[in-house]
Amino acid sequence: MATERTPQRPSRVASVPASVSPRDPVAGLPGIGPSRAAELQAAGIVTILDLLLHLPFRYEDRTRLASVSRLVAEGRATTVKGTILSSRLIRTRRPGFTIFEAILDDGTGSLRLVFFNQPYLRQWLVAGRAVFVYGVPTLGTSFRRGLVMQNPELEMEDSGDTLAMGRVVPIYRKLPGLTPRLRRRLVAKLLDAVGGQLPDRLEPALRKRLALPPLEASLREAHFPGSAEGPADPQVWAARTSPHLARLVFEEFLEFQLGLQRRRRARTTLTAPVLAANDAIRARLRNILP
Repeated sequence: MATERTPQRPSRVASVPASVSPRDPVAGLPGIGPSRAAELQAAGIVTILDLLLHLPFRYEDRTRLASVSRLVAEGRATTVKGTILSSRLIRTRRPGFTIFEAILDDGTGSLRLVFFNQPYLRQWLVAGRAVFVYGVPTLGTSFRRGLVMQNPELEMEDSGDTLAMGRVVPIYRKLPGLTPRLRRRLVAKLLDAVGGQLPDRLEPALRKRLALPPLEASLREAHFPGSAEGPADPQVWAARTSPHLARLVFEEFLEFQLGLQRRRRARTTLTAPVLAANDAIRARLRNILP
């Protein structure tokens, strides 16, 4: 199962054309070229709707910020916001292997951030820049004391991206060619572009009777809890008891049942072949039987 412990190179997704529809292929979308589209197709993602229906398998609570002074190396992932004091790139004796270190300060203490083989971060983690980090704090070695986060997930405060910090964040199973960061941004833009076109197949009366929300709202909440109805309750999403998830599960089971019904109906139209027997066949059967 893939999680998001390793940060990705900061990236931006170009605007999605306003003319796209849910049934359009993902090939040609911003950030998805021919080779990436072929990989996604092999994983069952052909259309925009396929991508939107590929839902998170769990959720992480990143709603609460912790101060560095209160961090404890207890093996729990934590979100910290601070300012970069300094950074440096360390080249090792091992060919092609680099270590990038940055010191983050939040006014209550400092935290050392360590990244392996990500030298491009020196363009982003510069002194004075405010960032969010999410990772597991651990204790440094005997000669480098203090708290350390190795390969935390990053979000720059000035990036304007609020999809990965300060909220309940979706965690997806890996799709080929799509980093979690790129995927979140692409899905957010696609929901804005095609949200009003999503095929809601449940009648309003049925939704009301079963207390199920509309498809568009359910997809928005499933991908970005709290985006449609205010702040999300982390416990609801951790326990997967949201009515928006119930709506999507209901529709999946409904589609499964309809498929079985179509197969049963198709079988009733088939005519069984006539199994005619003659004296020669009867004689052969008598010789076989005891």
